[in-house]
Amino acid sequence: MDDGSGNLDQRFAQQTELLAYTRNLIEDRISSLEKDARHCLQGELAPFPALLYCFATIDLLGALASGRADRKAPTTQQSISYMTDFMNYTFENAGAGLLNYVNSN
Repeated sequence: MDDGSGNLDQRFAQQTELLAYTRNLIEDRISSLEKDARHCLQGELAPFPALLYCFATIDLLGALASGRADRKAPTTQQSISYMTDFMNYTFENAGAGLLNYVNSN
């Protein structure tokens, strides 16, 4: 159950159950993303839904990696951290330049 703090581990009796659940969640999400992206990129179909799904997946993976999925989680920062830590993006290429601009205004 989600108590609003982002801590969901109370749903699982053992950490191994949590890890198995997370592994299955990620595998299902990546498989679905690959299927949808292939479909959207065929012929003259619009790629926009696939791009949104990609960003949503990066957001999910950033939340899982940081351990924060609550309503007040810093999702942009988590996504940037995920992209720089695991996808080999530079800080600038991960959109951090926009983040710096937003935070300075």
